Amino acid sequence: MVKARVEKSEEKENVRIMHVHIEPDTVNEHLEAAFRNLRRDVEIPGFRKGRVPRPLFERHFGTEVLWEEALEDMVSQAYNEAIEQTELEPIGTGELDLTDRDAEEGVSFTVEVEVMPKVQLGQYTGFDLELELEEVTEEDVEENLHRYMDSLASMVTVEDADAELTPGRVAVCDFQAYDGDEPIEQLQGEEAMIEVGDADNLPGFNDALSGARAGDTREFASELPGEFPIDDLAGEEVTFRLEIKEIKEKELPELDDELVQEEFGEDSEESLRETLQEQLTHRREEEALHELEQAAVDRAVENAELVTPDAMVSNAIDEMLSNTEQRLAAQDVTMEEFLDSRGMSSQDELREEFRPRAEEQVREMIVLEAIADEEGIEVSDDELDAEMEEQALSMGVDASMLRQMTMQNDEYRDRIGQQLRIRKVRQFLAADADPEYDEVKKRVEERREKWQEEYMQRQQEMMEAEVDEAEDTADESSDDEESGVDEETSGEV
Repeated sequence: MVKARVEKSEEKENVRIMHVHIEPDTVNEHLEAAFRNLRRDVEIPGFRKGRVPRPLFERHFGTEVLWEEALEDMVSQAYNEAIEQTELEPIGTGELDLTDRDAEEGVSFTVEVEVMPKVQLGQYTGFDLELELEEVTEEDVEENLHRYMDSLASMVTVEDADAELTPGRVAVCDFQAYDGDEPIEQLQGEEAMIEVGDADNLPGFNDALSGARAGDTREFASELPGEFPIDDLAGEEVTFRLEIKEIKEKELPELDDELVQEEFGEDSEESLRETLQEQLTHRREEEALHELEQAAVDRAVENAELVTPDAMVSNAIDEMLSNTEQRLAAQDVTMEEFLDSRGMSSQDELREEFRPRAEEQVREMIVLEAIADEEGIEVSDDELDAEMEEQALSMGVDASMLRQMTMQNDEYRDRIGQQLRIRKVRQFLAADADPEYDEVKKRVEERREKWQEEYMQRQQEMMEAEVDEAEDTADESSDDEESGVDEETSGEV
């Protein structure tokens, strides 16, 4: 039997101190179970293996081994029972302190339990916010089309020895950066391709390369941007030395109906432009919806009062760290290499860098959950099933299979339900801030559904074409076999 009581921590708002006492009868049951488990492998002269009586066992090995064997399960079970008794909903558990341990008096321990904080919601509706929609112009469509065409361009070497680098041309060069006279290992390369005039080039590159010829060398100072990915170099001035090997220029393919059909799956250049217009409009409307949602959420979180739970922040940091490790692994980069590039000596420094963002995420989630409770916003089974369909389509798996998997995994299903509930709260806040939100959101959803239907139709057509091709191949093989049989029969006759 277990008895538990709870008191509030005087130092931490979200912490409860749970005092737990395990009655002697329960303690002795665990000690007896520990003895039966341990004596299985014990051999003492005069007794068969596993048949040693407990008094003799304790004389040989002492009672401490029984306590060591029994305590972990005993305390774990008592903790779970105490949580049920006190109806606490812990989100994190601190260090356990064993205060008493006696077979006749029982076992007592205290443990700090972090719980969800109480949220004092401030104003979260009635904000005068505006959905900022940017119209898509013909120039936007042309620029987007140019990027697509640019990706199809082939690089051709400029054979003229007197040719100069001009905006749009590409310099193939070896480069090395220096800090004073010392070469910087992370900033060197061979046969790098640098397009003159590209806005993403580091400061100084475009000016240094303009007018240069193949075989020239350029040396110039460059002040690296503050957001440069190598922390030790961010904002620092370095010297670059470039050796220009050759000059290339892009050769764009001709935009005709044949190219449009092969590369973009459109009937004509006109239909391609219409599709690009629709895609750009969709993207900007999605961005505008998200920005309005975030603006309304930020205002609601700013007006709320709560103490951010350390355990939830720590879990959010763990998830950020795990995601970072997965991205690095996909790029064949080790965590040590990544930390070194950031000038960090351990993951603890990276965790501290993640902390402010993790705290923001946790505060936002807690406030939105509180608003959902206040407004009675819930997720129905039909909404959850629809979300399953959406996720299955994006992952390329069968929806019924995904639904069956989630039915067997309550934690995963609950997590998806929570994400959907939070999304509904964000949409509720945004719609309240600007009534136009619902109208634009409807257009975006209808467009997305249309594209999904078209995608599924194309997939079906591809599958049918593959089946037809397989059947045609099988028929041809059958005809060949029959022809062979006829020839053999004719020869025998």
